[in-house]
Amino acid sequence: MKRGQVSLFIIVALVIVIIGGLAAYIVYSVTQQRQEGGLRVEQVPLKAKPIQDSITNCLTRTLDEGVEILNQQGGVIDTKLKADENGNRNVVDRYGVPIHKWRFKDVSGIEYPAPTIEDMEEELEEYIGLEGSLCFTNFTYDDPVIVGATDNIDVEIKKENVFLTARKPITITVDDSEVTINRHQVRVESNLLTFAETAEKIVAAESRTFFLENRTLDILSVYEEI
Repeated sequence: MKRGQVSLFIIVALVIVIIGGLAAYIVYSVTQQRQEGGLRVEQVPLKAKPIQDSITNCLTRTLDEGVEILNQQGGVIDTKLKADENGNRNVVDRYGVPIHKWRFKDVSGIEYPAPTIEDMEEELEEYIGLEGSLCFTNFTYDDPVIVGATDNIDVEIKKENVFLTARKPITITVDDSEVTINRHQVRVESNLLTFAETAEKIVAAESRTFFLENRTLDILSVYEEI
C-alpha cells in the first residue's frame, strides 16, 4: 500500500471519529434538554446561588399546590360560588372541598362549560401571581437585592409536566458588581392533562349514551323497594 493511500485512510478515520463524537454530543445534549423539560436556568455566581435556589424551590412548591387544587376542585381554583340547595355550579364533598360541576346548567338555563386546558393555565397563572409573590421576598442576603415588577407569568400544561415561566427581574449585588436574573423557570410532574382529557371523554360518552340514566331506570325496574 502506498504512503498516500495510508494518509488518506488516516484522514478518513479521523473525520469519522470527529463526526461520531459530534453526533454523540448532540444526542446527549438533546437527551439532557428533554430530561430537564426544556428548562433553561440562568446561571448566577456561587454567592448568589442561594437566592436563585430559594426562588426556584418556592415557585415549584406554589405551582405544585396550584396543580393539586385544580385536581381536587374539578379544574378550577377560584370556585367563586358556594354550593347551596338552589343548584349553584359547585358541590361540596364530605371534606368541605368545593368541586366544580362540568357542563352544568342552572335553573335559569345558563350553561357552565367544563374548564378547558387554557382555562386551567390561566387559573394557575393568576394563582402563581398571587401566592408566588412571597417567593421573591422570602429570603435573606447580606447585600442589596432589587426586585423588579412582574413582566409575565406563563403556565403550560403538558402531557406529563406542568411548566412555569415567571419573568421578573431580580438584581443581586455580588462583590461590588450586580447580576440580574430575568427569568425563573420551574416544572412539576403531573398527569393533569391526561386526567382532564379522560374526564372530558367520560362526560361526552355519558351525554351521548345516557349510561347513568339508563342504568337508573334499570335499577328502578328491578328493585320494587326503590
